[in-house]
Formats: sequence, structure tokens, C-alpha cells
Amino acid sequence: MNTNTLRVDDIQDNSLLRRGSPATHTIFGISQTINSANLLLMKALKAVTTLSPSAVSIFTNSLIEGHIGQGMDLYWTHQTNIPTREEYFTMVDGKTGGLFVLMAELMRSEATTNNDLDAKLLMSTVGRFFQARDDYQNLQDADYTEQKGFADDLSEGKISLPLLFALEAKGPERGRLLSILQQRKTTGSISVELRKLALQDIVAAGGLTRTKGVILNLQEEVNNLLARFEDRAGERNWIFRLMKKRLEL
Repeated sequence: MNTNTLRVDDIQDNSLLRRGSPATHTIFGISQTINSANLLLMKALKAVTTLSPSAVSIFTNSLIEGHIGQGMDLYWTHQTNIPTREEYFTMVDGKTGGLFVLMAELMRSEATTNNDLDAKLLMSTVGRFFQARDDYQNLQDADYTEQKGFADDLSEGKISLPLLFALEAKGPERGRLLSILQQRKTTGSISVELRKLALQDIVAAGGLTRTKGVILNLQEEVNNLLARFEDRAGERNWIFRLMKKRLEL
């Protein structure tokens, strides 16, 4: 296990596993994990200050947007508030997409060539694809189950994209899913049996099917944006293409 992977959101989400190993706070405790995570964040900020002034602004703005996105996610979980699809992707743009944009913008701020190329749209689309895929895999992928546990997003009460689509359907499954989410607020978790029932309802309501459709559309959008970006740069980015290919459904 890599104990250097310190994740405050694992504490906020009450996650017990991280990449198939016990989450850091379950071993070292919440207080020490938060302190160590904050230390690493400050070290990252210190490293950014050695770059250009614009890099510091990029970094701090990304941190703010990331915390806002996490706040939205936590609010929906704790209040059992069901966002719209647009609100969901606004949250993703702040959290997952924001990290991809951060990497691209930091590289751009320090680049000596092609620093006129703006990759924000490409990277935010990659973030949307990555998060939608993560939500999908969480509910149906055996390897993901081994790493994080069965339907871990349901146990955490997350309003993932498949669950959001299932609740939008307003069929007979909707009331049962809302009741399960309300029970989680009382008990703090959802039993494996209830998670299996919730997953059956999500499938029946078309949640996984609609999510897969969104993922495939985002895959195509990433392909198109990448091709345009490569044309402007004048060369193909084969490393990026390989990583993207490995993630495609």
C-alpha cells in the first residue's frame, strides 16, 4: 500500500478503500491524515511559487473550484438533493475536470513553445469523460469492486450519473431508491443486500444504459477535440492517445 496517497475526500465520503487498499485515515486516523494531506498541499503550493506568477494564480483558482465542486457533491449526499445533469457536470468541472485543466494550464504557463494553445476545453471534456466512466465502472466492473468494494458509490450516498438518470426516470424504482438513500443518512452506510437491490433498480430504470451512452458521446468528443488540438500543434500526441485508448469502453 502507498501510504503517501493521502485523500481528505476519502474521509468526507467515508470511503474505507483506496485502489484496493485500506484508505489512509482507516490506518493512521482522521486527524493525522488531514494534517499530512494539508502539509502536502502546502508543499505543492510552495513548489508552484518557484514557477511564474501566473502559475500561482492558476493553482489557487483550481483549489477554490475544486473545493466548491466537492461542496456541491457533499451537499447532494447529505441533503439527498438530486441535481440536474447540468449541475452534475458543473460539479465535475470543478473537481475531476479541474485537476486535468490545472495540469494543462500549469504546463502552458511555463511552456516556451505552443504556449498560445488553449487546452482547457479538451481537458475539461476529458474530466467529464473520466468521471462519467468512473461512476459507470463503480457499479458494474469486477476490478473496481475489488479495489473499492461492491457499488461503493451507493454506500457513500453519492449521486452518481447512473443514479441521477435512474431518479430522473420517475418510474417505480425511484421511490425505492430515494428510500434507500434516506436510510443511509440514518445508518451511515448501505448494506450489500440493499446495494444489490438499488443496482437492480438503477439498471431497470435505464441508469447504466443512459450513462454508457453519455460516456460514448464524450469519448467521441474527446477524440474530435484532441484531433483539432493536434492539428494546431502540428504533431500527434501518441502518449495522450494511448492513455485515452486504455480508458475507452
